[in-house]
Amino acid sequence: MAKSKNTAAPSASVERELADARAFQVATVDILRIIKRAGGDTQQVFEAIVEACHRLFTADNVGMWLLRDDQQIQLVANRSIVPGSISIEELPTLAPLETSAAGLAIRSGQTMHYPEINAETVEPSLLRAWYDRIGAYSLIVAPMLVEGRGIGTLVLSRQPPRAFTDHEITLLTTFADQAVIAIENARLFRETQEALERQTATSEILQVISESPTDVQPVFEAIAARAMTLSGARFGAMTRFDGEQLHLVAYHGASQQAVDAMRASFPLKPGRGSIQGRVVLARAPVQIPDQLEDSEYTLKDAVRLGGSRAGLGVPLLREGQVIGTLLVAREVPGLFPEKIVTLLQTFAAQAVIALENVRLFNETREA
Repeated sequence: MAKSKNTAAPSASVERELADARAFQVATVDILRIIKRAGGDTQQVFEAIVEACHRLFTADNVGMWLLRDDQQIQLVANRSIVPGSISIEELPTLAPLETSAAGLAIRSGQTMHYPEINAETVEPSLLRAWYDRIGAYSLIVAPMLVEGRGIGTLVLSRQPPRAFTDHEITLLTTFADQAVIAIENARLFRETQEALERQTATSEILQVISESPTDVQPVFEAIAARAMTLSGARFGAMTRFDGEQLHLVAYHGASQQAVDAMRASFPLKPGRGSIQGRVVLARAPVQIPDQLEDSEYTLKDAVRLGGSRAGLGVPLLREGQVIGTLLVAREVPGLFPEKIVTLLQTFAAQAVIALENVRLFNETREA
């Protein structure tokens, strides 16, 4: 006698889990599609992830925070429907890392789940602020990790309290991973774009060199201009060093009044009074984080006219001897990143090539 097959309909809980799984799969595909389109723009990805979390987890408030330095985090996307809850417009640009649940998740690299925040569970202090404002609620904080290091978090809350299930916690972790994918894609996109821009600038300068076998001035002008643009600086300048004095040969980005004031400061001898002079003495890159605050810097009137604050200079080296300098400067105080130093050194090497080409051309013509 054949056994009858079990044809009982799936339970309501099973059907709900299947529906949730399908909805999550659709949301995941949608977000990955947005990541692919976004290129270097992460904001639309952040907004899509926050919206998906709000919808799929029936969360009343969803926020995405990114680590901005070792002490602070920044809210970059927010979706809230809780009356009286804090919106992204009300929040400060940055929040202290040490006093937030998001900060705990970033430091620990672990998902933090608070099934119910009430009068007895209001630490750290940010949880207290929310409790005082909206009453008891549930909270989950999932870290965004790059090689085990926290770079941000997804924060979801429900009010009134309703704990998040293990299944929901697993799904939220996946969304946090997608945010990391978007951030990494944007980083790679920017790096590729920057590399292409550097390569293009290098090709352009080499073209100028090939077209100026007897005149190095067009090369100086091109290098100063490209260095200024690619380094995100406001000013670019080049000098030649004749063994005793520095001569300004190119200056870009300043008003005519500022250019005239800077040209009036040259020629000058190497010394601590200028970035170029310090470069000659050091035979190495030199930075001044704030020219107006540097007690030894003597060209303050000229840079004040142009609005310059931070400066970076690199040497033009031929057989270990300085034959000139390349400088960029910007209005904002602070150090330039190492990749900009490397970029300027590449351009300085091209300037040396141009000078050598002119010298060899003249020697051949005189022979």
